Amino acid sequence: MNHFVKYLSLALILWLPLISSAQFEKKNFVLSATGAQIEYDSFTPRNAYGLDLQYFVSDHVSLNYNLKFGERYVHLPAGAPVAVVALVMAVASANDGSGGLFVAGGLLAALLPEGVSFHANVNQNVVISPYINPLGFEWIKNANAGGRDTWLTGSAGTKVNFLLGDFVIAPYGEYKMLYGNYDNPGIGVGVSAGYRFH
Repeated sequence: MNHFVKYLSLALILWLPLISSAQFEKKNFVLSATGAQIEYDSFTPRNAYGLDLQYFVSDHVSLNYNLKFGERYVHLPAGAPVAVVALVMAVASANDGSGGLFVAGGLLAALLPEGVSFHANVNQNVVISPYINPLGFEWIKNANAGGRDTWLTGSAGTKVNFLLGDFVIAPYGEYKMLYGNYDNPGIGVGVSAGYRFH
């Protein structure tokens, strides 16, 4: 336990200068187009393209929302399919008066982020952002393959954000897992290009 306290103290001492002045600010959001190579052990590697949204709840913490499409591949926050089911249930139960509860539940599920990023400034134009996204959902299918196609997913990785004014270019790499299929871990590498809104 004593070693843990020493390492934690050292980490905080090294981390504090990096977060002393923020390049991102609370209530900023970054909307980016993204492209990635996704590779799981038992699935064919594939390219995926989509949108990433980061909403900053503080100068150094943001909520992550990711939407990607590829050949026989879809990735989105886990709250999105829950929201769709809740809205279908709201329509189906409109006559019995309980539809409002399903609408409220669907809206809350849609707002649920996929994960969170932490942002450390290297200099005025570079921000390193480790992240963890435990609430993903993927539909992934190999050609001519049977078996399960939908998965709750998690990922952890790091983005390196290069800021050019309000334009952001961010290469990233991540470790991915399919919950319930831990024998098939994966990786994702890609780059996003977007704009920071104030």
